[in-house]
Amino acid sequence: MRNKIGFSLSLAAAAGFQAVLAQPLQARPNLECANPPSVTCTSYQARGFASYGECVTYYSEYCPLLESGEGGCVYDPRIGQTICW
Repeated sequence: MRNKIGFSLSLAAAAGFQAVLAQPLQARPNLECANPPSVTCTSYQARGFASYGECVTYYSEYCPLLESGEGGCVYDPRIGQTICW
């Protein structure tokens, strides 16, 4: 019985730990979209974009869709694929 309790507690702790780790990931897009794309993209190379224009185009499409809460799809030139959420 003790092993079952220990396993359940470990599982619960792991689930709680994962939930805490997921929170910053959810907050990350809000930080990216807190400023207009023209400001966000001043560091376009550090964000992985080949050009300022690619960065502005991406965030101009991504942020409104993200903030709508309805999900959507946008082409990410950094990975060469369309991402959806």
